[in-house]
Parts: sequence; structure tokens; C-alpha cells
Amino acid sequence: MKIFPKVFQAFCLMLAMLCSISAGQQQDLTASPSDRLKPELRTGDSAAQGIEGLRDRVKEHVLPNGMRFLLLERHTSPTVAVHVYFDVGSVDEQVGRTGIAHLYEHMAFKGTREVGTTNYEEESKHFGAIDRIQAELARERDKAAAADKTAIEKLEAELKKETAEAEKFVVPNEVGRIFEENGAARINAQTERDQTHYYLSLPSNKIELWMAIESDRIQNPVLRELYTERDVVMEELRRTIDTNPINKLLLEGVITTAFHAHPYGLHSGIGWPSDVAHITRADVEQFFKKYYGAANCTIAIVGDFETAKIIPMLDRYFSSAPSGEKNPGVVTIEPPQDGERRIQLESPIQPVLAMAYHRPNTMSDDDVIYDIIEHLLTAGRTSRLYKNLVEGKAIAAEVAALSNPPLVTAKYPSLFEIIGVPVTPGHTVAELEQGIDQELEKLKSQPVDKQELQRIINQDDYTFVRSLASNETLAELLVFTQGLEGDWKRLLVYRKKLAAVTPADVMRVCRQTFTKTNRTVAYIVPKEAQKGAASGNPSPGLDKTGLDKK
Repeated sequence: MKIFPKVFQAFCLMLAMLCSISAGQQQDLTASPSDRLKPELRTGDSAAQGIEGLRDRVKEHVLPNGMRFLLLERHTSPTVAVHVYFDVGSVDEQVGRTGIAHLYEHMAFKGTREVGTTNYEEESKHFGAIDRIQAELARERDKAAAADKTAIEKLEAELKKETAEAEKFVVPNEVGRIFEENGAARINAQTERDQTHYYLSLPSNKIELWMAIESDRIQNPVLRELYTERDVVMEELRRTIDTNPINKLLLEGVITTAFHAHPYGLHSGIGWPSDVAHITRADVEQFFKKYYGAANCTIAIVGDFETAKIIPMLDRYFSSAPSGEKNPGVVTIEPPQDGERRIQLESPIQPVLAMAYHRPNTMSDDDVIYDIIEHLLTAGRTSRLYKNLVEGKAIAAEVAALSNPPLVTAKYPSLFEIIGVPVTPGHTVAELEQGIDQELEKLKSQPVDKQELQRIINQDDYTFVRSLASNETLAELLVFTQGLEGDWKRLLVYRKKLAAVTPADVMRVCRQTFTKTNRTVAYIVPKEAQKGAASGNPSPGLDKTGLDKK
């Protein structure tokens, strides 16, 4: 797993196609990482010097209910970064109930019996009626052409009235408002296929305020405005997937084709529209009780606090949270492919190519090698695909590699993806695919030059070490490594594993991975194109989707 950036940042990086780095901007990658750090990072709380020191400085505190805290004091500024990790994602959903993990993440910001309402007792009296009307509406709408339009109109009027009565007591976005009024920043959350995480930064003297609100919404969530928020998710699906051909290809088409058995291939990560439209309050409550127990929660706090003082506070606020059952994980194993799989989407945009190869999970000894292969192929103007296909043959307008797909952190065996846009008119996705194949064959048949490999290792090492200067990133690294790999201390050996990679390792992994029977190939071609060979209209651009940004 590429452990230093956020998964969403990797997605944005992919959308930018890694083509914006000019030769003049590139670092001197032959120098050691610590030599290239700014002087203030080479002394005191130096990330470069402090990585091994984390072994003694990170304090683990596990409550009797199973909730785990990873605490790291850093007195560089009067702030703390908090990252809350729940071991549940869209991979844990069931057929017919897809999208529920994402919907609950939205609901976590709706408040509790105390926050987000002026009178919970009066507000909640309307929930039963709203649920009943929603169920009747769903049954009637499911009749499609045979549905009684008059009955639907009557039910919609009843629903509008009952919803308006409940909303009289709602205080919109009170959770976010309280945090922001007390100096919190970067308040957000994201549902991925492997996990769901919530995070923020705030002044260190407000840490008990965070404990009060967080413990309340973990123990006493209220699913207020559930069906209104369900409609928001439906609109997000339309905006992010249905009307965006590139996202439809990458977030839905590729992964659902590559995985036939494992639930990574169940849906886009947001859910199928027909499933989301039928999610009920009872469904969400059941999902919450099953997966949001303390045993599935890891929380990292990094920043300006005293561990001895906050541990009793953590005990007081969080010990009463129900333990629940620890998520047993997915047991389904994706069988090896019997042959290459191909899909084609038609859309009036510039052609796009995606190639996805099965690869092992983040616990594999080869995980770090996939990070290196990603950067050998597409990290900057000196990378192989950029140098040979964008500049050399001039057949690619943009090209990018990802060691894991968007929203996947390889808790289970994953995919290595290569995405490209051919230069049009004049070149096709088929021609670009052939060019990428030729470059992959070189990696399989010719050892990587030692100097080239060392440059990539130095760059990855530098990025990792530099990222440790951020409280937010370090908090994320701690919970992700603990959650995905079972022990945050595996973070400490990343640099050692990176430095040990050899040209022979790269060739071995490339030979194992880059075979036709191990891959899915996907095209976007213009509707008028024949066999993917014609050029298309100008691309609307590979824009950021803003997934889950509140």
C-alpha cells in the first residue's frame, strides 16, 4: 500500500495524470531524503530522525470495549489532529443494500439526541409515520407503469407534511457549526471500499469538546432527515457516475468487470441507484449496530496534549460505547481469470483507455514494489510512459498509473491500473494500448537501471519522510496501518522495505502481474467510432469529483 498520501489524493493525482511536473521543478533525487529536508525538519521533532522514535513515542490505549487509541504528543503548535477509523466499507455491504455504508457516513453528521435538535422527543414522534409513508411510496413506485399516480401524489403530500413537522425541530449542521465555531478545520469524512474514516484538526484546548461530540455521535446517533439525505446520495450518484463517463469507467466499469466473486466488484463504491432508493431507517440502524461498535474503531490523536491527562478523559467519554462484534472481514477470494476481459463504453468525449491488473493485498511483501512500478511508469517527465509515449511517440496526451484503484486501499487483493488518453485526432486507444504493452514488456524482460531505480526509491522515501511533518497525515498513517495491516508499527519498516527493492524484484513482479490473462481492458470511445479506432470530440477534462466532500 502506498501509505503516505490519502486515497482521495491519489485519485486526484490520477485525474491530473501526473503530467504537470516540469523538468526544472524536479528534485535532486540522488541526495538522501534527510539532506533534502528543510533545516527545521532536520532538527528537534524531525520527521526524518523521528520515524524509528515513533516506536516509543506512540502510546496505545485500548479500552475494555475494544476501542483503540494511538496517541502521539507533538508540541510544535497548539493544535491536535484526530483521525477516527471504522473497519467497515462498501466491501461489507450486501446485494440489494449497496450504498448503505456511504449513506451512514452522511448521517454521522446529522447529530444526536442532544445535538442537531431543539426537542428530540417531539422530533422523533414523526419518524414512524415518515418510515411508513416511505415504505408505501416505495411499494407503489415499484409497480412502474402499473403504479397508481393518484395514490403516489397523495402519499407524497402526506410525506411532505410529516417531514415538515419533524424538521421544525432540526438544527441544521449543528455538529459542523460547533466544531467550526471552536476553531476546527478540515472537518470531513470518506467512505472507501475497505473502511470509513472521519477526521478534523482543532485547537488543543478544545480536545475535550471533540471527545464529548464524538462519543455522543458514536453512542447516540439520530437518523434525522434520513430520506432527504438519501436523495442527496442519489443526486451524488447521478453527478459522479451516471453523467461522468470517466468516473463511470474507472469507478464502476473497470472494477465490476475485474472482480466477479469478490465484493470489490459489487458496485462503484457509492451504490446502485435502485438499492440506495430502497434503503430504510431499519436498514441503516442495523448496519450501524453491526459495524460501528467500539471493537471496530481505532482513533489516532496527534499534536499538543499530555497523554497522562487525556487518557482518563478518553476512558470517561468512550468506555460506555457498546463493543459490538469485530468485523470478521470478507472470506471470498477472487478466482484467477481464465482470460483477458474487455469492456467498451460509448460517450461523446475524447477516447480514454484503462488497463487493470490483479495484484496482491497490502500485506504482501511485494506491496512496496507496486508503488515503485507506479512511479517508474508515470511519476513526472522522466518516467517511462511520459518520456516514451507522451513526448517520444507523441501518441498519449495524458497517462497515469495507480498502484491501487480509487477508493481501494488493498485490504484484500486489489488492482494495478494504468489510465491513458490518446492524442486525437491521429491516434487511437488501441494504438495507446499497444504502446503501453511495449513498455510493460521492457520491464518484464530488461532489468531496471540501478540509477533509475534509486531515483524512484529516493523520491518515494523523501515523500514519505516529508509527509511525517504533518500531524494530519501522521494521524491518518497510524490508523490506516493499524486498521489495514493489524499493527501500526509496520509503518516503521516502510523505508527499510523500500530501500531493499532490487531490479530483480521489479522484473519478477512485472512478470507475475502484467499478463493478458490477468487483466481487464476498458475503453471509452465516441458513439460514432468503429471498434474504438476513431477519434472523439474534445475531452471535457479529467476533473476532480469531490467525493464525500461535505
